[in-house]
Amino acid sequence: MSIRNILEDVISFWRSIAFNAKVIPRMYNLPKKPREIVVISGVRRAGKTYLLFQLTQHLLKSGVDENQIFYVNFEDERVLPQTVFLTELIPTIRERFSQHAKLYLLLDEIHKIPNWSAWLNRQFEKGHFLYISGSTTDLQPNKIAKILRGRTKTITVYPLSFKETLLFKDIKTEDLPIEERRSILMGYLHEYLRYGGFPEVVLLDNSGEKIIKLQEYFRAIMYRDVIEASNIENETLLEIILKILLDSTYFGSAKLYNTLKSMGIKTSKNTILTYKKAIESSYMLFQTEIFSYKIKDRMQYPKKVYCIDQGLRRAISLAYAKSESKALENAVFIEILRQINPTTESVFYYRTRRGYEVDFVILKNYKPKTLVQVTYELEQNVIKREERALLKAMEEFQLNKGYIIANIDHKQIKTIGAKKVYYIPMWEFFINSKKYIE
Repeated sequence: MSIRNILEDVISFWRSIAFNAKVIPRMYNLPKKPREIVVISGVRRAGKTYLLFQLTQHLLKSGVDENQIFYVNFEDERVLPQTVFLTELIPTIRERFSQHAKLYLLLDEIHKIPNWSAWLNRQFEKGHFLYISGSTTDLQPNKIAKILRGRTKTITVYPLSFKETLLFKDIKTEDLPIEERRSILMGYLHEYLRYGGFPEVVLLDNSGEKIIKLQEYFRAIMYRDVIEASNIENETLLEIILKILLDSTYFGSAKLYNTLKSMGIKTSKNTILTYKKAIESSYMLFQTEIFSYKIKDRMQYPKKVYCIDQGLRRAISLAYAKSESKALENAVFIEILRQINPTTESVFYYRTRRGYEVDFVILKNYKPKTLVQVTYELEQNVIKREERALLKAMEEFQLNKGYIIANIDHKQIKTIGAKKVYYIPMWEFFINSKKYIE
């Protein structure tokens, strides 16, 4: 069978799926006539492919000719990892589908084909609208900009937000009385904090099946996006390090080295850092540095560790499995990442001059703008601790307000001198997070 015949079959198959897939819209807006190559990256199973299906169907509804739109998944077993499958793609489309001068090319897992970046650059020069997606480290912003000569716009896809989870479950509460609405939202939020936001997991009804699916995701990400992608030789050591990190609030290479040594495991600090970098490249784990204008402080203090999805973390980590507070903080961190603009904004944790810790300080153009504390329970000693840290940080950053996100029913405002502390119910934060992060 000729290459063009194979490509014709593959193109026809995947176009039919993209045109007819049942799509629940996500809260991402992909540009319809991009001036750059749109790169859709993120953790495996977060919904990148369905975002391309969503774009396909939106283009059709907006009047774009279907013979101008081509979605191809290069993980199709009929497509071999040979450059000829790329060089013959446009000629096959021209011969058997379309004579449109400009095409919409939605290319899933294109990085599996040799010389893909050179081919993409050439198609960009010809004026085609290009969208690529995948979980590979090559599509991360710091790498892809170099590979594709800075001609890219990267969109990172996360598992479902809480608002998207409600949309996927077809839950509508806007018109309900406030107490009834709050009660319903809290019920679904507890489920969200327990099982997370991976789309397939959200749509499962059985809690046991949710846990099994999350554990399957953990294995798939670990083997395909860490071990295989980064050519990890010691798989057992990698899995041990990964599970220790999922159990940990903070990371320090020296501390992890000593932990492994106490377990009788021989390795080096360089190996630990190499494996940690490979794990982060899979989008499974993130780290936040302490905020300081001194690079020495940022390097010296331990990093805080967060997982892409609190459900995934709780399905693997015994330390997190029973902790609502840790799950809430993890979920708030990922929600902050969803909302900030990575080109101008960033998130750190902070310790005041007296050593009081603030969970999140959000910066815009390197200047602190928003302070956020997260606590599940609000006992009197907890209130005192959280307010004390927040007030000292406000004083040091010359800010006049800060937020405490907690498991409470109603929003409260406490004025302390010239400062205001806003107590935000956790359900309210996840429904209106952008308002509190801006």
